[in-house]
Amino acid sequence: GYFFQKASIMYSDRQLVLLFLMFSSVIVSIYAHFSITKFQSQIDNVPPDASHYWMKVVVPAFEFGTMHAILLMLALIPLTMCRFTIAHASNTFLNNILPFRDMVSCHIFLGYAVVFLLFITTVVF
Repeated sequence: GYFFQKASIMYSDRQLVLLFLMFSSVIVSIYAHFSITKFQSQIDNVPPDASHYWMKVVVPAFEFGTMHAILLMLALIPLTMCRFTIAHASNTFLNNILPFRDMVSCHIFLGYAVVFLLFITTVVF
């Protein structure tokens, strides 16, 4: 049925799925690090009796973490289109680990992820 078809597609693209999971965990850890750092600095800098205290503490922390996650994605987007580098790397042992044949899919995924995060931060801001 439907589930078996989707499971077989995911199994056949397991390198790509693993790459997306690793990328997602890196992005979440970068977001968490920078947003927690900004949250701590906002707690120290914003007086507790300020109006809209929690908005002044939480929103900049969210924006700062999201900004750094987007910056990493924007740095990775051009790397997914370096055809000569990808062709050379696909002849090495890295081809067993990373799906170089699917770099266009990675490029598209990064683009959609950047647009999604920019939309969310625009709505929050």
